[in-house]
Amino acid sequence: VGDEILCGVASCIMERMGGDDVLARFGGEEFVALLPGSGIDQAKALAECWRQTCLEVKVQAGEAWVGVTISAGVAQLPATGSGESIVALADEALYCAKAEGRNRVIEWSPRSEPLNLSLASRVFAEKATVAPDAGLRSGKD
Repeated sequence: VGDEILCGVASCIMERMGGDDVLARFGGEEFVALLPGSGIDQAKALAECWRQTCLEVKVQAGEAWVGVTISAGVAQLPATGSGESIVALADEALYCAKAEGRNRVIEWSPRSEPLNLSLASRVFAEKATVAPDAGLRSGKD
């Protein structure tokens, strides 16, 4: 069931990505999307579109259907940053999205302590965690 959910979410995301955008699985249930040439507002709007679309993903698990939600962290590469730093910023924003109740998109900002890096550049990362809807979750996902 878990693999089917991940495939469904990846398909939803990839259908809405541009030609230069890249999606990669980043650990168990996480993805990283690089959106070069997109502004932070565009990246955030795209992540929100993914979140809304993923609500429509349903996977059969035995006799029940499992719904999907995603939480996303969106960040912009710092002027002196690296690929690792943007993933850390997106991960921090993702943590905030989870802490605020999941199924939401959060943009990293300097207010999202503890990292305190300035935002610049035109390369963006969106990191999303995929989770079956609460109440439908089984120990098998």
